[in-house]
Amino acid sequence: MKYGLAIAVVALSASVSAIAAEDEANHCLEAESNQEWAAMAREHHANNTWQRLFALRVGLCAMVKGQQLTVDRASRIFERQRKAAVNKAKTRAPAPSNGKL
Repeated sequence: MKYGLAIAVVALSASVSAIAAEDEANHCLEAESNQEWAAMAREHHANNTWQRLFALRVGLCAMVKGQQLTVDRASRIFERQRKAAVNKAKTRAPAPSNGKL
């Protein structure tokens, strides 16, 4: 379970950011991005780390929509938390049995 989360969180780090920089599209408004996040939240429903990132995304998107935060600031907040989750998952993930990545 923990190894699966590590893979999912690392995959998240390679995926499109939840909230784009100001000069890019606001992914909070993209149906495909929202569906992808909802699917991942369902898949990892028992994992608090994943649920925390999903809840943060939902809340930041709401604040951007309500003009309480800029897209840029929301993106920086989310990315800081996402990177922390990725780093934590990497340190918890067991090393591959053959010693190779």
